[in-house]
Amino acid sequence: MKILTGAQGVGKTAVLEIEQHELKNREYWEKIFDQAKRDKLAIELIDNKIILHQRITKSGKNLFKDLINLYIRQKKVNIERKLNNCNMPIKKEFFKISEEGNTVDYAIFFKNLNKQPMVFKSSIPEKILDSNIEIILIQNSKRSKRPGSPGSHEIKRVTGLEDSMSVLRPDNILKNDLELILEWTGGHMWWLCFNPFPIWPNKWDDNDFIQPFHCTCSRSDTVDQSRVNEFKNIKDLLLLFQEINNSEDLKGQRKFRLGVNGWYSSLEPSAPKAGASQSQLHTQLIRFIFPIENAETRQIGCSKDVNISVIDDFGTGIVLETFSDSDSKINHLALMIHKAIGMIIDKGDSYNLLFTPSEPFNNNTIRIFLADRIMGTPSPLFTNEWGFSEFGRSVVIDDPVFFNNIINNEGKNQFKNATKLTLAPKHQLFKIAKRLLE
Repeated sequence: MKILTGAQGVGKTAVLEIEQHELKNREYWEKIFDQAKRDKLAIELIDNKIILHQRITKSGKNLFKDLINLYIRQKKVNIERKLNNCNMPIKKEFFKISEEGNTVDYAIFFKNLNKQPMVFKSSIPEKILDSNIEIILIQNSKRSKRPGSPGSHEIKRVTGLEDSMSVLRPDNILKNDLELILEWTGGHMWWLCFNPFPIWPNKWDDNDFIQPFHCTCSRSDTVDQSRVNEFKNIKDLLLLFQEINNSEDLKGQRKFRLGVNGWYSSLEPSAPKAGASQSQLHTQLIRFIFPIENAETRQIGCSKDVNISVIDDFGTGIVLETFSDSDSKINHLALMIHKAIGMIIDKGDSYNLLFTPSEPFNNNTIRIFLADRIMGTPSPLFTNEWGFSEFGRSVVIDDPVFFNNIINNEGKNQFKNATKLTLAPKHQLFKIAKRLLE
């Protein structure tokens, strides 16, 4: 028996024709599994065909197209390297939310309107998402079934060594027989992988909203999440963000946002963590408009080509904005982000980052929203640890009962009260913004 391997490159595969009697042949499958493990291949079984997919593929000149190809192949991979009692391979899907978003509810609160929110099933229509939204509540009950649910009820300090918080460590990613990886290289090498428990589930056939492609982007070497604020990492993320949003296949379509959750900044037992559910250095890419992009801001000044503002409504935060049309501007923006986070860490606080692109689609402006997080979980108002999504004013609620209760009983005010508990006061953000001008 000759086992073939796939060629290098995005989407390359090898196909093996198998005889009916080999389907239950333990020795045959063990050879396939050994080959798959050795050559980093994932397995798809369709009738009498075994399709071997390259697990790690390098990105090319069209990063969004590469991500689409990765998603298509990720949906096809369906075999773990295990056999059942009948010597047949065990079939398993990578994505844990098989309904592809059909069970997700979105409650939309609009600015200057105190009436009950509009509730949408499965997705938010584009014309609504583009309007003047103030807050979004997201009910995704399937996510509450994820192993460990590390982002939920997270008040007790964690070490980061817990199994549920180590899923994105590179050795653990490679242990997952089903997971495919898109490799992108900046100053460091990064792995783009799809999220099996996405907040915004991937949906292929949806007239209301373009496929979100919610994925993680993590360092391919073992690095702690506490180091995400380092200048080289921030610069890499800006370059990745710029590259994927300038992809040829993304022209005229909804662009990506990039979210970062910070880690503990001190050894104090009560030190806040800002929503990171993984201890490996990682960020998340999402095609979704966050209500904070509609927030009122007040400009403080300008450092070279970076405009510095503060959020000036019920929430707080720093906003950094520049054109991404030169390396020098990207470098200076990365430096400003690094410095601002450093000031927050010096206070013993944690942070969230949200990278947002310009809309409409032909402007190369990048806006960075930065939160000074003084509390992780705003208990008892909300029970999930808050991260970049909640800073972006899109609150993830796993419990359907709680979701239905909050949208019918002062949900907007409850969110605003929780925001005041979790974010540093305005005068502290104003002070940080002024120091960035020095």
